[in-house]
Amino acid sequence: MKLDRQVNLWVWLGRIAPLTSLLALGTILMFDVSGWVEYIVIGIAISFGVIAFTWWWWVIYAVKDLSGMLSDANVKFGKIITELKEIKEEFKKR
Repeated sequence: MKLDRQVNLWVWLGRIAPLTSLLALGTILMFDVSGWVEYIVIGIAISFGVIAFTWWWWVIYAVKDLSGMLSDANVKFGKIITELKEIKEEFKKR
C-alpha cells in the first residue's frame, strides 16, 4: 500500500512539475518581471493554476474509479438477481 502511494505521488509530480515549470518560465518571460512584488504575484497565480490543474486530473480519475465501481456493482447485482430467481424456482418446485 505504501508503494502505491509513492508511485501515485511520482506520477502526479511527473504530470505537474513540467507544466508548472513551463508556465512559470513562460509567464516570467512574457511579462518581463523585474521586481519582487511581480514575482510574488506570478507565484500566487501559478499556485492557483497548479491547484486547478491538479484538481482537474483528480476529478477525472475519481470519476473513472466511480464509474468502474458502479459497473462492477451492476454486474454483481445482476448475478445476485439471477441467483435469487433460481432459488425462487427451486422453492416453487418443492
